Amino acid sequence: MIACYISIYTYVPITQLRSDLLNGFSNEDSQNLTAQVSGVYQASASASILKGTVSSYGMKLFINGVGQDKCYSNFDTTATTGGTPSFTCFISLEVGDVVYVGMDDHTNPVNDPTLGNFNLNLVRMGNL
Repeated sequence: MIACYISIYTYVPITQLRSDLLNGFSNEDSQNLTAQVSGVYQASASASILKGTVSSYGMKLFINGVGQDKCYSNFDTTATTGGTPSFTCFISLEVGDVVYVGMDDHTNPVNDPTLGNFNLNLVRMGNL
């Protein structure tokens, strides 16, 4: 399981991640991916939020600390079901750009989600 300790309306990076198949990216801290090849990428992310307290979570892609509004998903959970927020978008990356996904909670008090699974796929579509 992946913990995500969040704040109201403040995106916090998803951490404790394991990386596989890093063709064109490096990962030094179990959180950020650093681009090794410039290009246009299709970014797809999905998370499974395990059942828990009622909250409205946001999940957004960040490039060099800047949120990408086109790469966003919002999901409301209930006390009896979990959730599966996801997004797909196109982004441009230069060598050295740092990519991560963050989550926030739109409810007060904040409820830290527990993610059963998280996937971020970055597939290069072509050159810039």
